[in-house]
Amino acid sequence: KNPDVVGVIFIMTIDQSKISTSNTPFAMIDEHSAIPSEQEILFTMHTVFRVVEMKQTAKNNRLWEVQLAITDDNDPQL
Repeated sequence: KNPDVVGVIFIMTIDQSKISTSNTPFAMIDEHSAIPSEQEILFTMHTVFRVVEMKQTAKNNRLWEVQLAITDDNDPQL
């Protein structure tokens, strides 16, 4: 094991009222996924997420969880 390598799990919260195909194009690709149990969504490159929280997992100090929330064009901090 390389002590400089850590794992990161991104947990995304998608408020559907903040996205539409006109301002944040996306594609639901669940049925095309190599892993059927995953809920996969592809976003365009310009999609912006806010970091809500970052924390190490309780069982593994080399694994981090990063919680992200999608933003929209009306976000005053952008």
